Amino acid sequence: MKQPRPVNVLFVAIASGALHLAMAVMFVPFLSMLMLSFGPQSAAPHALISAEQGMVCAVLAPFLYGAAGFGGGALMAFLFNMFVRMLSTNKPTVRIIVEPALEAQSATVGDAA
Repeated sequence: MKQPRPVNVLFVAIASGALHLAMAVMFVPFLSMLMLSFGPQSAAPHALISAEQGMVCAVLAPFLYGAAGFGGGALMAFLFNMFVRMLSTNKPTVRIIVEPALEAQSATVGDAA
């Protein structure tokens, strides 16, 4: 198994932020369309203000979601790097000592005295 290596925090944060921004750009228009379709149907002023505020939130949501993704990605990469450094500093060392082998001498009956 390979040893884990630290990652670039800025790269992970940008990738996470871009991924979250892309997901928000895909899903927020659909959700805002649902809000307008099934929201309050009256012509009262508070319903129009509510729809207007909803559209402002729909425009701002991808940017806020991307910023949250950037911050979350940076935090996760930072914590991962701390964990990797903790593992690498507490690594036990194993030393293998190789000693020359002793030569075996054969004894014969004549040498046993």
